[in-house]
Amino acid sequence: MDKITLIKGISMTPVATLESITNLSSYLAALNLDNKQSVLSTENVNGKLKRTYNQTEAVAATGAHARKITALCKELDIDFTRFDKSWQIDIDDVLKLRKACSQEELFQNQSKLPIYCVSNLKGGAGKTTITVTLASGLAIEIPKGYRVGVLDLDPQGTSTAMLKPNFSDDDLSIGDLLMENFELSEGETFSDLCKEAFYETNIPNFRVMCSRPEDRQHEFYVKMRENEAEEAGESYNAYTAMEKIIDSVKDDFDILFIDTSPYFSAMTLAGHYVATSLIVPIRPSENDQDSSEKYVKFLADMYSLLMGMGHKGYDNVKVMLSGIRRSSVSQVRIAQNIRMACNKSRDFQHIYTHEFIESDAVTNCAEDYCTVYDYSASEYPASKASLKLAQNEYRLIINEIELECCELWGI
Repeated sequence: MDKITLIKGISMTPVATLESITNLSSYLAALNLDNKQSVLSTENVNGKLKRTYNQTEAVAATGAHARKITALCKELDIDFTRFDKSWQIDIDDVLKLRKACSQEELFQNQSKLPIYCVSNLKGGAGKTTITVTLASGLAIEIPKGYRVGVLDLDPQGTSTAMLKPNFSDDDLSIGDLLMENFELSEGETFSDLCKEAFYETNIPNFRVMCSRPEDRQHEFYVKMRENEAEEAGESYNAYTAMEKIIDSVKDDFDILFIDTSPYFSAMTLAGHYVATSLIVPIRPSENDQDSSEKYVKFLADMYSLLMGMGHKGYDNVKVMLSGIRRSSVSQVRIAQNIRMACNKSRDFQHIYTHEFIESDAVTNCAEDYCTVYDYSASEYPASKASLKLAQNEYRLIINEIELECCELWGI
């Protein structure tokens, strides 16, 4: 047997360590670029292909009569033969058909703007998946045509990667707006810039304000502004800049979702301040249950700070059970314990009725920078039953969100 010599006590020099980390970073960046190039298209503004529907799916999505949908497409100048399949249309066509089939005008919010902040300082709680899934589902699945937006406040940019994977250094991020890293064109206002910075997705009534790693500098920017204000005998609150962004776009949306980072920051605090409702995802495991309990306790302390800043109160504060596998006896048991604990108060409902289940479809779609609502079953490359199950399950939560909004709007 050959002898194997183990050399102990030898490590890289600092220079070699830096080179190793830099190389690792470049390898992973190249891998990510290769993945994007293999998946993305230049056909649409956000680099993603639009969801398509076969005839049966189009009938279900629009409410059009099965025997009349072809004639209606011709009447609306929709070419259902332009794809590889004999009969196929995309999400743009579906919205046209919905409008033609509906007896009601598409919804336009004329009252309070619901802003849902999805927050938990526990990494892996499902914040981003919940945010992009519920937001895209509200935009696609509900025939009323809600105008939905996502505000990505996590510098890791996972929501950004899912919704606008071709986001570039030339595009504006939320950090650019908050730190005033921009120049206005002649005649352009800050409000105009905020509207432009909510970028289009491959869903016509769904837009996203993106983030990038450099947005972490916002923390230092806030400290600098606070010090400047203190020296001048003035006060500075970071949330006022976020308020200006929301005020600039509030007439362009019916519902907004805020994705937050897994750590507390000035940007996270500002997101909680402008929100009108709070969703706290909790996975049904002992570790997540413990960490979430500590987070909610911290949240109470943080909200005392928001009260001091003048926050007027949330419309809803609810737990959302996330990542649950119903085949797991322990997860179902823990989920039930959490549900019973949250339902002790008769005055407030503290937990959503339906659960955000764990699904292979979510993982498969994420590989293509997609949510489960970016696909129809006819075009989905994996288990169609898995996709349909996920879409149907998440639709139950979407219905709960819509009901909350309708109560807020008084309709």
